[in-house]
Amino acid sequence: MPTRLFSVAGEEPLPLVAFIFPERSSEPSAACRRIGPSVGAAHLVANGLNALAHPNDGLDVAVALARHVACFQVNIGDLSAACAAIEGVMTAAHSASG
Repeated sequence: MPTRLFSVAGEEPLPLVAFIFPERSSEPSAACRRIGPSVGAAHLVANGLNALAHPNDGLDVAVALARHVACFQVNIGDLSAACAAIEGVMTAAHSASG
């Protein structure tokens, strides 16, 4: 299961701690909200590259990844707030994984 990112110039690979999917909404909040594996898998399939080149059109891989890696949606109406929310999720997820 690919749960580590590529290494950079001899450094250890970084853990894959979250998938964050942007959304546009009229809601005032830009906080990241946790979504379940089924919604996360649907986002991964919809945004995946070359899914048809994989068994079961990439669905099995998307489901496995969404089950092993936390998935979030963030409202990007206010980009500054969205960036802060993403940074908070990534910091918390990285701390919890290490």
